[in-house]
Amino acid sequence: MSAAVLDPVFKALADPTRRQILDLLREAPRTTGDLADQFVMSRFGVMKHLEILVEAGLVVARKSGRERWNHLNAVPLQQIAERWMGPYEAFWSSGLLRLARHVESSQFDSRHQGQGEHHMPQAPAILDTLNSYVVAQEIVLNATPDKVFTGLTADIGYWWGAPHAYSPEPSDIVLEPFAGGRFMEVMPDGGSALFCQVTRFQPSTVLELRGHMAMSAPCNGVIRFELEPEGEGTRLKLTHAFTGPIGEEMRDGYGMGWNLLLDTKLRAWVEHGEKMGARK
Repeated sequence: MSAAVLDPVFKALADPTRRQILDLLREAPRTTGDLADQFVMSRFGVMKHLEILVEAGLVVARKSGRERWNHLNAVPLQQIAERWMGPYEAFWSSGLLRLARHVESSQFDSRHQGQGEHHMPQAPAILDTLNSYVVAQEIVLNATPDKVFTGLTADIGYWWGAPHAYSPEPSDIVLEPFAGGRFMEVMPDGGSALFCQVTRFQPSTVLELRGHMAMSAPCNGVIRFELEPEGEGTRLKLTHAFTGPIGEEMRDGYGMGWNLLLDTKLRAWVEHGEKMGARK
């Protein structure tokens, strides 16, 4: 990532008010009016700060009726980190994150030993921890909308794979190209596992999925990809809204996961033909 591309990001982060806006959006998406209420400055002043954050790619806006909802887009922050993080450090960082998740999962299992293989917390405990989150990201890819959409659908196995899969070495990832189609993993032993189902398939424009997306907790969500021409490339917009007994750690983990899948692996495939997925 060149310095020229990151210059607007550094400029946006240099202002404490804009950093405070990002802190607020990290907690949850907010309307422009809600953000303006958090500051003593005028609404116009807050909107000017938001405009700079949007231009830097740190905030993405989604219209809902008459309101404009602002979402944190962590992709540029991850790009800054990757610029100064070598492959060795990145390998160990991801490994430590996986270890932490494994330990936390093991602790959960040990607390429920002897309570039955399919033990679940009582309903009131689950309801007490229900949360809803939205992950919103945007990236610009140096490929046409047709090519990016093909990458998201017919070619998905070339860039999607472990660790975002059930099996450590899945043999393929498949997305059936029609409403009601399955987005699923094919395992080496011939088994399969369902991630989501397709609810909207509009070639080169919109792909929408609904389901649990292999979340470790009993969650459900909607994943929407929107593609727009941007010069000679494509602006890819992701919105992943999900609900379940989850916390901010899982939300942040899914944000990091989407960033890795789209900005690194999908980009490598559609721009350079580099295979980083299950399909060889």
